[in-house]
Amino acid sequence: MAEVSLGRIDRKSSIDRKSSIETEPRTLDYKQIDIAREEALYVVHTRSREEARHIFTEGLEAVETMQMRSNRKECSDGEHGDEYSCITHPMKQRSIKDVLTAPF
Repeated sequence: MAEVSLGRIDRKSSIDRKSSIETEPRTLDYKQIDIAREEALYVVHTRSREEARHIFTEGLEAVETMQMRSNRKECSDGEHGDEYSCITHPMKQRSIKDVLTAPF
């Protein structure tokens, strides 16, 4: 029986992987992030829910994802109004994330 020698892997030649978030440029430093958190808490504690929602979402626009596009193409009646109107299968509904559950 022939022996196979697998040799040692040189640690310097191993792949150095980083998550995509680490490669993104930072737009705020830590002090600015802390100030933004304090301001957000102030808004949450001093304004009504509707006013706070309006403040936090002002200027945002909806972004169509690839999943929404493929779901829209799967519509049998050709309706393109609401991107969620064609989703009837429960497994597809589970794949949609609520914006309030985002990790930030």
